[in-house]
Amino acid sequence: MAVRFQVSFGMMKLILERFGQYMNESQRQYLEQGVSWIERANISLEAKPARLILLTSPADQAAPIIRGVIDNIAAKFGERMIGASPIISLEQEAVKVRGLKAVDYYLPGYIAAFIMTNGLIGVTSNISEYRRTGVLKRLIATPLSKPTWILGNILVQALLALMLMTVMIALGWAVFGIKAIPDIYAILLILLGSIAFCSMGVFLGGLVKDVEAATALGNTIAFPMMFLSGSFWPLEIMPGYMQQIAQTLPLYYFSEGLRQTLILQKPEAALTPFIILATLSAIFILAATLTTKWKDL
Repeated sequence: MAVRFQVSFGMMKLILERFGQYMNESQRQYLEQGVSWIERANISLEAKPARLILLTSPADQAAPIIRGVIDNIAAKFGERMIGASPIISLEQEAVKVRGLKAVDYYLPGYIAAFIMTNGLIGVTSNISEYRRTGVLKRLIATPLSKPTWILGNILVQALLALMLMTVMIALGWAVFGIKAIPDIYAILLILLGSIAFCSMGVFLGGLVKDVEAATALGNTIAFPMMFLSGSFWPLEIMPGYMQQIAQTLPLYYFSEGLRQTLILQKPEAALTPFIILATLSAIFILAATLTTKWKDL
């Protein structure tokens, strides 16, 4: 009641001060008389604000939320007391949002990492083993050309990559309930990634003759890339300088592109990974063709 008296008193007094000169004598007298009555009545109704005490623990993380709820209720109560109507209304509508689990984040990274290790470690050591055991010498004696042999190795690894993706998605669906269905963009990205890393492996295998040295070289490149690219954990939890290093690695773009196409269904966001992997594929196929000795083994 006291709050309403104060609001009415303040409003009438403001009207009298600002617009009293434009009123006739009787109107001004009525308004002055009303202000006088309200002022006398308000003396006996002293406005004492209600005091609420919220007892919380410093370690209670829900305390700020509860405080906000109570503040909102108190504000609404105050508006009702003075008869104020809200000028802003809040409406709630349900939005369908696809819920993602942690395994949805990790699955594309695991697929990309396995394809990368198969290319940089498996293919590199296989090419060196062919050189050591004389398999390449026998192939030279056949009508098979060097580009055909290199492309054949790359296509085999691409098919193995598709099989690997199928097996991992099937396991994720059966064990973790993943609902990732690869579309044409995810399949194209898998093919590009396997071609890029397999051509790297053929290139490295053509440089190093010793199998152990080739395997060590592949491990030296593959394992740091695997743990720095964000395939196994979110890149955001890494230090800033390591995030910058990760964004220079091809595996980072392979993993990120698979997340966008395979999980988030946003192929337009994977344009950069497509371009980078396609460029690397062309570069290393050419480099593998140049480094693989086909005549003088």
